[in-house]
Amino acid sequence: MNAPPQPPPARRPRRRPLAQLLTRSAAVHASAFAHGMTPNRAADCLFDGDHALHSYLSVQRAITDPAITSVPEWAGNLAREQWGEFVSTLGPESVYAQLSQRGVSLTFERGKARFPSRGASPNLAGDFIGENAPIPVRKGSVLAPALTPKKVAVLTAYSAEMDGATGGRMEAFLRAAIVEDTAPVLDARLLDANPATAVRPAGLLNGVTLTPSAGTTVPDIMTDLKAALAPVLLAGGGRRLVWLMNPLQAMSLSLQTDAAGALICPEGGRRVAIADVIVSNNVPPGTLLLVDAAEFATAADPAPQFEVSRDATLHMNDVPEAINDGVMSAPVVSLFQTDTLAIRMVQQINWTMRRPGMVAGVNGIQW
Repeated sequence: MNAPPQPPPARRPRRRPLAQLLTRSAAVHASAFAHGMTPNRAADCLFDGDHALHSYLSVQRAITDPAITSVPEWAGNLAREQWGEFVSTLGPESVYAQLSQRGVSLTFERGKARFPSRGASPNLAGDFIGENAPIPVRKGSVLAPALTPKKVAVLTAYSAEMDGATGGRMEAFLRAAIVEDTAPVLDARLLDANPATAVRPAGLLNGVTLTPSAGTTVPDIMTDLKAALAPVLLAGGGRRLVWLMNPLQAMSLSLQTDAAGALICPEGGRRVAIADVIVSNNVPPGTLLLVDAAEFATAADPAPQFEVSRDATLHMNDVPEAINDGVMSAPVVSLFQTDTLAIRMVQQINWTMRRPGMVAGVNGIQW
């Protein structure tokens, strides 16, 4: 007798990306402010049937100031998860996002984040001790760099007519703007050689001298790889090594063959020698960098803050000037007078290498 057919196994619901909820909530609050309705009503108008979005909105703090459209007041675990999801959306484009996922990440608490790390000398090493012999007491060295918030921010304006013409659907615009525009800026600051200031973190190449490339042959490529690897290993690194390279160098490396015609990078460039590879257009062509990601530390607010206003006065310039003696530099636009809305995004973020000597590289590459 044949057994009765079994029902198909229940499909596990796909986990909802929190970063999508972040951008949708920003769109909802912007639309709610522009049209004078509650966020829940705006959610129904923009994303009908999105029950997860309603639940997400319910854990945000009630809005008391009509000019404030989103406040990052989520429960602790949700906030940390949300930032991780938000960063992951930058992944394919951003060196920072991929490197931070391999390093150590914290959120700011009491205005700073501190990252304990070991010094280069193994002063706490144990050893064999004879019977009845005294055990040595050793003093270890601990590095604890502290990160204070640095502000990433952008402000843009659009007409009320534009808002009406798009039906208030700002999600696609917000997502595209965050992913496509912020990632290259973060990477440009991450990969430069500038020192830290009160405004920005230090670039990874600050204090790093890159080695000129040896040439274009396979032996020259091996020399370049060793030139980048040796300083990091000599400084005591090597726990989680990552190459940073441009797609041009990654493609060239993946096609290189030895004298027998075998590929020298059989994993298609995803791993080279003993290190993983991060490939990004944001890495300058002709530059090969090696980072011990275990020593890369980053801190950030759990989520960006989105605020909307139609009552502010803006200096409409991508290099704005401060107000001087109560007078703002031209050109100045009154949002109230021109029936215009402005959206501002602010994100506190900072990074550092917990130990010196954990970044090295080669420049002037022609292969």
